[in-house]
Amino acid sequence: MQRIKVIYFSPTGNTLSVLQHLVATLQKRWVAAVEWCSYTTPQDREVFSPIQSDDFVVWGSPVYAGRLPNKLVSFIVEHLHGFGNPVLLVATFGNRAFDNCLAEMAHLAAQGGLTPVGATAMVAPHAFDDAIGQGRPNATDWQQLTDFAQHITPNRTTALAVPGSADSNYYSPLRNDGAPARFLKASPHIDANLCTRCGQCLHRCPTGCLQPSVDSLPHCDGVCIKCMACAHICPTGAISIGDADFQSHIQMLLSHCRQPQECAFFL
Repeated sequence: MQRIKVIYFSPTGNTLSVLQHLVATLQKRWVAAVEWCSYTTPQDREVFSPIQSDDFVVWGSPVYAGRLPNKLVSFIVEHLHGFGNPVLLVATFGNRAFDNCLAEMAHLAAQGGLTPVGATAMVAPHAFDDAIGQGRPNATDWQQLTDFAQHITPNRTTALAVPGSADSNYYSPLRNDGAPARFLKASPHIDANLCTRCGQCLHRCPTGCLQPSVDSLPHCDGVCIKCMACAHICPTGAISIGDADFQSHIQMLLSHCRQPQECAFFL
């Protein structure tokens, strides 16, 4: 094993934390070099480096509506190309369900010339509200992830089976009253009285939709994917999404997704 190449999308840092724990165990086992390769921001994607023939690939992403974030799929299709390299698939989800995300990842990995050798879906705090999935991963989750990493091997003789379908529909969010929640066009609001114009949100936005106005107050000028990276990184709490359907969906999640979900592991 020459190198572990970690490819990841992690707007709020939860996926990266899981990957760091997992890769630390793999690195200790194999005494291999590690390259971290984010495709989270437009700046990251500009310097994204290709997979080499002797890489063991670890690919991580949060689950968005039961699948991969759709605005990033085209980048993955264009850049996730291997030479039969083994790939370990890692999804994080906010205590609702990972639905078809691992199936989609396995499909795209195979399409790109990679061989899935293992997969995991780890529970993490939901990007919309940390109270959903709060405290996850916990000590038990971390130990399970360590044990899982101890059984990963670069070679497989059979295809990896993960649940779900790669071409399924996205999860349809609901309001607290059970009606469809329609917040596709919702965007961040910046409180001018709280914003210090530090610019951290501008650099963290995965789609680059946050842009400075004349007085340097950020505003949304593009497609917001509701990753909440801007709100998480804002040091003064100046950023929020006040859309009524979006807020009602959060209340639905708080009401119906409190039962702790299990992490899933596939070998």
